[in-house]
Amino acid sequence: MDIWHTCEPEKVGTEGWLGRVAREFDPNKEKCRPGRQHGPSLPRSLVCPGVPVACVAGPLERYGFLPQVQGAERTQVLDRFAKMYSPAIGSGR
Repeated sequence: MDIWHTCEPEKVGTEGWLGRVAREFDPNKEKCRPGRQHGPSLPRSLVCPGVPVACVAGPLERYGFLPQVQGAERTQVLDRFAKMYSPAIGSGR
């Protein structure tokens, strides 16, 4: 798993590949583009010094996600977003 998370097949990596990608999006730190993880812990693939990553462990309603969307539309949008990041059951093929 270490190789999958760091893309370092020859040594023990200290940075995750997704963290490096996030760093490349804004190498001069001119914009706030943190990574985001849905779950209680940070996967090794997102670990990278200087790259902020938010771990959203609770319901999106409490996180403050999309505060400008209100009412029934908010419920619908948050439900879609939660389904997009929920574990999927494979077909076994």
